[in-house]
Amino acid sequence: MTLDKYKRLTILLAKSCITIAIFWVVLYKINISELLQIVRAGNLFYLLIALILFILSKIISSLRLNYYLKAIGIHISEKLNLQLYWLGMYYNLFLPGGIGGDGYKIYLLQKKFGTGSRKIFSAIFLDRVTGMLALFVLLVMLSYCLPLPLVCRYVVWMLIPASIIACYILIRWLFPDFVSIFNRTNRLSFGVQFSQLMATFFILLALHNGENTAAYLFIFLISSIIAIIPFTIGGIGSREFTFLYGAQWLHLNINTSIAVSLIFFLITAIVSFCGIVYSFDHLKLNEP
Repeated sequence: MTLDKYKRLTILLAKSCITIAIFWVVLYKINISELLQIVRAGNLFYLLIALILFILSKIISSLRLNYYLKAIGIHISEKLNLQLYWLGMYYNLFLPGGIGGDGYKIYLLQKKFGTGSRKIFSAIFLDRVTGMLALFVLLVMLSYCLPLPLVCRYVVWMLIPASIIACYILIRWLFPDFVSIFNRTNRLSFGVQFSQLMATFFILLALHNGENTAAYLFIFLISSIIAIIPFTIGGIGSREFTFLYGAQWLHLNINTSIAVSLIFFLITAIVSFCGIVYSFDHLKLNEP
């Protein structure tokens, strides 16, 4: 076994241990019978709306990615781009780190179009960066619904224009090919994150929870940022861990928080698994 394989195996084992440890902490802290009771009592109509909103967020996200691909000379139809995006979501369910699908997209696009893998990586990387920026902006906006001191509110508000300007300068300096689509991709990013935020809102409604809604949504946005960091297998457990300690921090119902997290993960898994269809079919990415 080569040194590189040993390194990858070590990283995989470390992530596995972290994932198991997180789930052990979460299971130790919650009341499983109460959690199951909360989930069983869920309103299926509201859960269906949450599912539709999540699917909408992924369609918008695929449109955003195609803007980045076109900026580096890769032109594929929206239909094929959506199929590739869904296939990447499917691979993300199983491949370590939660970014395996991105790696596959880079490989397939580079193979089909001959575009440098560095350019494709930059496109996919910025696709995630703009998503993070939208998450941060929504997080700041939601913080106004929390009991913050007046001075903090003024300081926090300044973070929105500061973060957008900083992101623009970074892209203009390091990734000039994508400056022209900065406004469009950021609008789409806001649409992506707002759709997922509303999906979480309807999950809360499905669980008959109309109290402290802003606090639960605030934790969700933090968990979405944490879930991007690949320190567990596929990001599994990191969102639940964030909901657990976020609920304790904001004095919310822990079991409701975990229920929201698990239902959101279940919706993600169901939608992502649909990408299995494209794993059996050769995607003709050279079509216009």
